[in-house]
Amino acid sequence: MERNKDFSQKEERLNFCLDVAGEGIVLLKNEGNILPLENVRLAVFGATQLGAQAANEGVKVDTENSVGITEAFLKRGMVIDELLYKEYGDVLVNGRYHRLRDPHAGNCSAWCTVSADRRTCIAGYVLTHVRMYGNNERIALRGLDPDATYRERFSGALYRGDQLMNFGLHAPITLEYRSMLWILERVD
Repeated sequence: MERNKDFSQKEERLNFCLDVAGEGIVLLKNEGNILPLENVRLAVFGATQLGAQAANEGVKVDTENSVGITEAFLKRGMVIDELLYKEYGDVLVNGRYHRLRDPHAGNCSAWCTVSADRRTCIAGYVLTHVRMYGNNERIALRGLDPDATYRERFSGALYRGDQLMNFGLHAPITLEYRSMLWILERVD
């Protein structure tokens, strides 16, 4: 595909953008017939959770009819866990972000965001390529209080801050595009 092309007509530019979008579409294997999602409870985090995001780039964008991801999920009858967002959204927006794994340098991406007072940490992990065999992948976090104890919200497991930053969390995933999310809160 020709890059850095000079467009004389907006329609030409639009067609080029559609071609680029078509080349970027990824088909996912529907393992276990998980798609389409039905009767699931979702937590949506990020700027797009709040509304539709539209970039102009010289092409007319119909923002009046654009739909945010949350609205699209609701239209499909899904339940959005707004309490989870209300409870942790501020940490994601205002916390200190740490990239733990570079998605361009390996087969996964990992990150964590830690609140300013180091009481809350939200960590995510996404496997971007298939692993033929399981391994003992561990995600070492950053920015925590090394002397504090943290409880993981979903499992209830307790970890020391120094343990999380030096030994890390276990991410036992082998299938492509699987992910994990941990929410850790300091125990007083």
